[in-house]
Amino acid sequence: MTRESGINETCGGVSEQAKSPERAFALKAGGDVIGQSHELESGTEHKFTGVKNERLVGIHFHQVSEIWLVNCRVNERVLVVVEEAKEAVEPHINTRRLHHVEIERVEANTASGKFGPDVAITEKHGLRLAKSVLKRALPYDWGMSTTTRLVVLGAVNQFQPVHGYFLRRELMTWHIDEWANIQPGSIYNALRSLKNDGYLAENGTETAGNRPERTTYRITEAGKGELLRMLRDSLWTVHVFDTKPVMVLTSFMYALTREEVLAGLEHRITEIDTRVASNTYRIADVANSTSTPSYVREIFELATARLRAEQQWAREVSERIRSGSYVFAGEENHNPARITTG
Repeated sequence: MTRESGINETCGGVSEQAKSPERAFALKAGGDVIGQSHELESGTEHKFTGVKNERLVGIHFHQVSEIWLVNCRVNERVLVVVEEAKEAVEPHINTRRLHHVEIERVEANTASGKFGPDVAITEKHGLRLAKSVLKRALPYDWGMSTTTRLVVLGAVNQFQPVHGYFLRRELMTWHIDEWANIQPGSIYNALRSLKNDGYLAENGTETAGNRPERTTYRITEAGKGELLRMLRDSLWTVHVFDTKPVMVLTSFMYALTREEVLAGLEHRITEIDTRVASNTYRIADVANSTSTPSYVREIFELATARLRAEQQWAREVSERIRSGSYVFAGEENHNPARITTG
């Protein structure tokens, strides 16, 4: 009996009766084949005796178009492309190092890095890159205030060679925790930071009794230049609300020449008049505003009173300096560790 030839739709195979070549179906691929058969799968010539079916080796694909293998009573693998396949969504969210600053950037030398298969660049190198970029962009350690750097750098210059414990004990007598908001632990951090920046250098170690060795520091030539730069900023800039710069100036103005300090103080006296005039207009703005509370004017009134007091101090200290009080840079017997008065 002759059976009608055709396609078995259940398994996707062809009935046993062969068709003539001219009547065979021309199967058109649904897409380009983008993979090859696995090495572990063999053709019919390598089939073991007694084994009816070969199972495909399970493989996980991660391409956008997932490849699915169809094998229904056929020893050779058939590769087809699944259209509009969707990528699996990674459910894991990396929440580590959220407390660190990270900068999104292009890594210029990724080839030299050793990355794991599942490690993001920002996860492994974000903190290092952030510190590197910020260090190049800022003139000083972005995590430390200018006041702290200036106080510690000036104190090392004044008492060098000196260790951290002496600075801590000495600066606390200056009440820097009150007017500069510098805590004892910040002094040690500043020493390390300034050393890393090249402004301080280790001078040696000291021991006292049964106490551990203490590292002593001295200022470098680069540190002297940085100290003068920050001091000049404090001398020639009047801050309406911030008193810390002028307080630091009074502590380390000895590092400048007498002539420069007098010139800077005269400039401050004139500049304060300008700042006070500006506050007058700010007070008027508060009075004319329909939304700003009227008592906000007291902020500027207080700032004006403080500026006037500083102006009076500048006049008085200028007179003392002109009369010969204190010793400044370039003068005979200039000893920063012991500034005398006339």
